Amino acid sequence: MWPAQALETYQCPDPSSRAKCGTNPSTDISGLGAVLARALALPEAVGVDGATTAAWAALFASLPPLALAPSKKVKGAQAIQPVAPGYTEKRHNSENTALYAVHPFRAYGTGKPGLATAQATYADRPSPCNNGWCQDVIDAAMLNFTDDAAKMVAQRAGATSEFRFTGYAGHNQDYEPSLDHFSFMRTAMHYMLLGPLDDAKQSMLLFPTWPTKWDVDIKLRAPLQTTIEAACINGTLTKLVVTPAARRADIKVVNCANPSNL
Repeated sequence: MWPAQALETYQCPDPSSRAKCGTNPSTDISGLGAVLARALALPEAVGVDGATTAAWAALFASLPPLALAPSKKVKGAQAIQPVAPGYTEKRHNSENTALYAVHPFRAYGTGKPGLATAQATYADRPSPCNNGWCQDVIDAAMLNFTDDAAKMVAQRAGATSEFRFTGYAGHNQDYEPSLDHFSFMRTAMHYMLLGPLDDAKQSMLLFPTWPTKWDVDIKLRAPLQTTIEAACINGTLTKLVVTPAARRADIKVVNCANPSNL
């Protein structure tokens, strides 16, 4: 996939040069993979014609694999690369583009194949950041880094606001008020509490990255018109109500002890 670039960070100033213009950007490959897989799974009732479905399938089959290289910080592990080797242009922004395969495209995550690769990619990220639109807090929540996720959520929650509506944060990167800062905190908390496996059953992990020292009582929406009401108090599951009840088999409780087998 060339010529290409990965968001604003790995740019393409000269489309005639592979050294100046990225090949196989992780953002585009993981994004197309996520969208096409879901498009191909649409039910016949949606009415997509055969030619369109065939075009989607051909594009999906032609996607190159994500570029991997030995991790710089995790011995023996492979890490996702933002673009394929050979790109020499300097980085122009601070997006951790290799981690877009985790969020928003969910090719990797807790309970999914390749978690060690994604965790090494997180360890190698070139621009650690925890304000505004930086996604580290969400990536940590999705990759089973409980301590990192909890620390960053707490840091974000402590941000001050000079605005009348305190749900807005001050200037971080691009503008003020910042809608990103607290929105990304809330998104991370959702993934800490409920982790989608994106399998055929639309299964979920409950409390995958939630620190059990934090008591919590939640009611959250899940795929397939499912509602989950749960509480983890003193590290023990004290409540779990799944509606519809048939979806209980698709919810796996992790981290929070369940001695009563709720």
